[in-house]
Amino acid sequence: MKPKYSLRNLIFAGSALITAPLAMAQGPYYWDNNAVGGFGNAGGTWSAAASLWSTSSTGVGAAPGTILPNTSDVVHFGTDTATFGLGGGTISVGTVNAASLRFGSQTTSNVILSGGTITLAAVSSIHVGAGGTTVHTISSSIAGAGTSLTKTGNHLLLSGNNSYSGSTNISSGTLSLGHLNLRRV
Repeated sequence: MKPKYSLRNLIFAGSALITAPLAMAQGPYYWDNNAVGGFGNAGGTWSAAASLWSTSSTGVGAAPGTILPNTSDVVHFGTDTATFGLGGGTISVGTVNAASLRFGSQTTSNVILSGGTITLAAVSSIHVGAGGTTVHTISSSIAGAGTSLTKTGNHLLLSGNNSYSGSTNISSGTLSLGHLNLRRV
């Protein structure tokens, strides 16, 4: 027996597709302080209530306050593609999540993540691109149960009161520890 399709059933099925909520865009996400091309300078606030994340790897069209990364999302501060670096500055951090952090090689001025807590996924990395003498700083606390942190790339300074419980591996570059971290070694 052939199934019966009425016009009313087809319209109902079509309207269900139109009214279904759209899934939130998945990472990677890029910190974008200007939304007009390139990423501007580091600045602003990354918190559960506000952020300047974009899904654009070219820095066009940020949607401030609508993207909140979680522990399955990789977040970028600039890229490794020419002309798409993030200018130096400080980003104030609240209580936030991410899978991994990447400071792109085109981000050649110091970026500082300051205050708050960044909870990372169980297996995370912090990549610092080859930005010459640039030293990126995370003075936020890094947390995560069982987080195993791998640091790659150039120079990174961790100066927050970190509480992640896994190992720290340095696969390349320099990792400097601030005074709060030295007390825990």
